[in-house]
Amino acid sequence: LYPITEKMPKPMIPLMGKPILEHLLIQAKNVGITDFCIVIGNTHNSIAEYFDDGKNWEVNIKYVQQAEPKGVVDAITKAEDFIKDEDYFLVFYSDVILCSEFIQRVLNTHNELRCSAIVGVTIVNNPEYYGVAELDSDSRILQIVEKPKEKPISNYALAGIYLFSKEAYEIIKNEPQLDAALKKIIEKNGDVYGVIWEKDWVEITWPWDLLSANKLLLKQASKECRGTYISGTANVSERANIENFVVIDDSAIIRAGAQITGPVYIGRNSYIGNNSLIRDYTSISENVTVGFSVEIKNSIVLPNAFIGQLSYIGDSLIGTSVRISSGFQTWNKPFEKEILY
Repeated sequence: LYPITEKMPKPMIPLMGKPILEHLLIQAKNVGITDFCIVIGNTHNSIAEYFDDGKNWEVNIKYVQQAEPKGVVDAITKAEDFIKDEDYFLVFYSDVILCSEFIQRVLNTHNELRCSAIVGVTIVNNPEYYGVAELDSDSRILQIVEKPKEKPISNYALAGIYLFSKEAYEIIKNEPQLDAALKKIIEKNGDVYGVIWEKDWVEITWPWDLLSANKLLLKQASKECRGTYISGTANVSERANIENFVVIDDSAIIRAGAQITGPVYIGRNSYIGNNSLIRDYTSISENVTVGFSVEIKNSIVLPNAFIGQLSYIGDSLIGTSVRISSGFQTWNKPFEKEILY
């Protein structure tokens, strides 16, 4: 995701007006989780500055620093003071988009089985890019292979959500890598279970993953809140046309002739010019200017960007403070059989 992440940690990339990490926090809170420990690097002060102690979300947040990126086990052990007195704890990766139903399934499985560990898994078409798990008919995990180079043992990818017991932690903290720790728990106790998620899920690695994540979030929001939300401080022309699920945030300006066809999010203090067309699965962040007669579809525009008049932006990620001149076009089109000059 570089250079997007040069000055903004991945969990703080905004989608639908909220950082990726905030979406995860909200989903966890929806199932009753209120105590969080966030492991941050030395350069990620923006996370602590944004979330502070969590009171704005009615949760409790503590922070620990991981001076160097030494892996998941090191991150978990850095949080030992937070988890040492707990009978069990959850671990989330901060670059996944998952919903509260998935988290609840993990909790329900724990309440039913009281096992050493639970691993959330999801079905993927390209398991060679993920850690994958082999499950038996009872969903007990038999083995885990990290990014298999040969034929994958299954298409169940590790989904970035785990639940560990206190006993499991005693093994984890003495192993160098999480997959090695899980192997040791499986060998010792034989009670590591997978919770299978068969619905939408996104792990954010590449720029196009952000588009998938944005689409998933807009889909979820449109199911929960059908119709349109327009902030009381937004200025929407009577001659603008808005259809389907659309969120227009505080102080946004929508000019006459603009057509917004949701699901779409328009951020705070953003400007949509006359006769522009904002199409489905687009998120426009705060302080963005979209000029006259611009068309945008299935795209993310990050804060403070400017898109000049008569431009077309399709299936694209526009970075923070990027300035696009008039008449610019981006297309998601394969050119395998064409010569480009």
